[in-house]
Amino acid sequence: MKRTALTAAAIAIGLATAPAHAQNNAQFHGMWSCNSTYTELDQQGNRKSGFVRYWQIQVNADGSFQVQGYTPGVYGNDPFQSQGQWKVEQGFFMANAPEYGPNVLPGMKFMMGGEIQNGELMSRYDMKDPSGTWIMNRSLMACQRA
Repeated sequence: MKRTALTAAAIAIGLATAPAHAQNNAQFHGMWSCNSTYTELDQQGNRKSGFVRYWQIQVNADGSFQVQGYTPGVYGNDPFQSQGQWKVEQGFFMANAPEYGPNVLPGMKFMMGGEIQNGELMSRYDMKDPSGTWIMNRSLMACQRA
C-alpha cells in the first residue's frame, strides 16, 4: 500500500513538472501538411515575383519536430529537410532549425510560425515599404492535419 501511494505521488509530481509545451500545447502535436507563399508586390498590388513551398512537419510532445518538403522550380522540385525544437509563446507556434538539402546553402534555416485558426495552423505577414504606404511583400502559410 505504501509503495502504491509513493508511486502515485511520484507520477503526480512528474506530471506537475512536465514541460509547458507538453501540458498546454497538445493542439499542435501530430503531423501537419503545409504550404507557404512569398510574393513581392508593386505599388499597385500586382505580383512581381515570388515562390511557394510545400512540406510536412511532425510536431512531437517532447518539443522536437521533423520536416520534409520541397520548393517547386523550373528544373523540378528542390527537396529540403529539417529537425529541431519547437515552442509556443502566447499561443503562437514557432519551429526553427538548420535546413538541409542538395541545393540548400550553408547556414540556411527552416522557420515557421503560426496560430491555430479554425483547426488549421496559419500565419500571414505583410511587409510595408519604408514610408508605410504600400505592401512590398506578403508571406502566407497554411497547415492542415495530415
